[in-house]
Amino acid sequence: MKISEALRKLKREGCYLLSHGGNHDWWQSPITNKKFQVPRHQTQELTPKTKTSIELYSGVRL
Repeated sequence: MKISEALRKLKREGCYLLSHGGNHDWWQSPITNKKFQVPRHQTQELTPKTKTSIELYSGVRL
């Protein structure tokens, strides 16, 4: 899954951007009320470890 696809799913579930970082953006999830990082390189594939981490903190199944 590409990062851009993951961002579309996160936005659809109500997650929103908090701030831009150097290589990652900080996002907030209304489902878990937690902050999490998403890589900024939208054309790249998510690694399995990163995908699992985003799913855990966001509460959104990617």
